[in-house]
Formats: sequence, structure tokens, C-alpha cells
Amino acid sequence: MGDDQSEVVGKWRVQFRKWVWEYTFGVDGSVSWRDPLNDQNGAGRWTKTGKLINLAWMRSSTVESWNPPGKQADKRTGWVSASYGSGPLTAQRVAASPRNSTIPGMSPEIAKIPWDPGYVDMFLECTYDVNYKIPPDKSFAFSSILQVKYSDGAAIELDIEKDFSPQEMTASAARDAMVHGTLGRGRRIFPAALTYRTTPRLWAARMEAHRVQNEAFKEFANISFIGVCFALSVPAMPAGAMAEEAVAATAVKRRSLPATKVPPAPIQGNMVRLGPGNEPGSLWAYIQTTGREVIYRVEMIVLEGNGPAVATARATHREMIKRSAQAAQAAGQRQFKMLGIQANPNFVRHADQLAREIGVAGSGAPGTATVGYPNYEVILLVSKALGLP
Repeated sequence: MGDDQSEVVGKWRVQFRKWVWEYTFGVDGSVSWRDPLNDQNGAGRWTKTGKLINLAWMRSSTVESWNPPGKQADKRTGWVSASYGSGPLTAQRVAASPRNSTIPGMSPEIAKIPWDPGYVDMFLECTYDVNYKIPPDKSFAFSSILQVKYSDGAAIELDIEKDFSPQEMTASAARDAMVHGTLGRGRRIFPAALTYRTTPRLWAARMEAHRVQNEAFKEFANISFIGVCFALSVPAMPAGAMAEEAVAATAVKRRSLPATKVPPAPIQGNMVRLGPGNEPGSLWAYIQTTGREVIYRVEMIVLEGNGPAVATARATHREMIKRSAQAAQAAGQRQFKMLGIQANPNFVRHADQLAREIGVAGSGAPGTATVGYPNYEVILLVSKALGLP
């Protein structure tokens, strides 16, 4: 690891109240403790977050944070929270590791790179956008890409389906996977496998992306859905020390960002014909203008599912509604109709929801059916329809 980590790598004498321990910080993010009076010992992980050094111990609820060094680099203060008490601690370095030290199996190239932000899990921000880089060979899919940024300006992309491994690992196996890592994308240190133990923060972001996908799927029947994009903030976690259940329970914060916009399909002559008509992503519709009213006639529409075809159909459906409102406005009218031909129950629910959101609630009216489902129309308001994204 790089020179900026030499401030803690080595052996320290740590005192908290009446207790005194010896801590040994490794260049791979490992840390161990030993009580010199009884030789009891334990292990954990350390991470540098901002200016703080955060420690977490295996099979222990004890957590510690060390403050930045003062005028004397070999003396530190900090705070410990443990079952036996909480309060300030002091630390004195008693032996520094050689500046060029490595550990068995670690590549010299990796040893020169600062663990923070060099290690792939030490990211600054992670973004997930359901519409980002959907594979062209998949008709219906969410994005599988996490966009990851680091404090040194590096940025990489990770595939939540392909780049991660569900394999089980012990804490020691995770440590080995990290030590025997390689230099990968963005000059980040990648462990032998991206798992919940080697990259707990990225694993938590991956699980959050899956939750976003599930929520987005439920919104696809809603005209207001235009895609979601979140910046995911994941707290510092000790790699190698946590169980999958603990990682899964980690509170990941979301901050909304502008989503990737899907443009509508080309519309000519106020008419559109997308898809075969009976599959997701289909939209057969046109705008009819009479002397008395404007009618948005929907002959076929299937918006269930996900993927670029459905996203395009949704964007085009919204654009057709807006164009109908513009046509009604040009004619001096304050409202227009959306008419579904042989409307099935899904369309009826969708039309009624639109009427509640941008039209006259309760205006839905079925026509007379001779074969199949009856037609169904609702009244939409020009002013509200023009406000659609």
C-alpha cells in the first residue's frame, strides 16, 4: 500500500482506561490485538474513511475510530465503543513497518497503491440507473451496471450479474483473496473474487440495485414512471469480517439523480405503430381531430415488462398524450379524450389512473361491445397533460 497509509501500518500501544493492548496494523487492511498480560488476542479490519481510521473486530461488537495525527505522527487519540465501556483512547506507535513492506503473495505493484482509494471497495459514490446501458440483445431487461467513483477521480463500471460471486468465504479466505488481488479497471485493486466478504460495500450496493429493480418493476404500469437513478451511499464496513446477513442489513442511503431519458419513437402524421401489437413494447395509436374535439385513439398498447422496447413505448405514449393536449390547446379547448379500442381491464385501470392524475377523475365511460371488450374513454385536461415530463 502507498505512503499515505504508513501513518498507521505497524505496531501500536493502545490504552483505554485501565486496559493496555498491542495493535498491529497490516498493509492489507488487517489489524490484530494482543493483551500483553494474558496473551489474549483477536483480529479485525481497518479502513481509512476521510481522515479517520475506523476499526471493527471479528466476533465482537466493539468499534473504534482514530483521529488524524497531530503534531506528533506516532501519537493518536480516538474513541472506542465496547460492551465494557465507551470513551477516549490513546495510542503510541512502538514499531513502524518498513515503508516498502509487503506480505507474502502480494504483488509489489499493488503494495505501492494506497488502499484508500485504491481498493475497489473504497469508493466515494456508487450510482445505479435502471436505463443505463441496457444490452441491445435483450428485449426486456434492467441495467445491470453500477457506476462507481473514487476520491482520486477514477471511475469504473461493474456488472452486478457478472462481476460478483456468491461463493462462501471464511474471513481468512477473504483476506487471502484480497492479498492475492490484481490491478484491474481504473487501476483499482481487485480481490480474487468480489464477494460479500471481500467487498462488503459494493455487495450492499448490488443488493440495493436489485431492490431498486423490484420497485421499478411495480411502477411500469404507471404513466408517471420515467426511470430511476440513485446515488447509493454505503457506510464503511470491514472487509472480511462481516457475515452476509450483516451486509444485507446495512442501511444504504439513496439520493435521487436525473435518470437516463429514453426518447420517444419517431412520430409522423400524429400516428405511431410500434411492435407487433400483442407483445410488450407495442403501441398502435393516432390523434384524431374533429371540429368538436381531439381524441387520442389507442388501438393496441402493451407496456408490461421492462427493457428498451417497453421504455420507448412508454416515452412515445407520453409524447402522444402531450401532442394531443397541444392539438386541443391549438383548437382553443381545455380538455381532450383518450379512447382505448376494445380496452381490456389493464387499459381501463391505466386510463382511470391517468384521469385521476392529469384529467377528470371518474370520467371513465365504456362503450357498447359487440365483440370482445368494449371501448373505454376518459377525459384528460390540457393544462395537466402539458406538464408531463
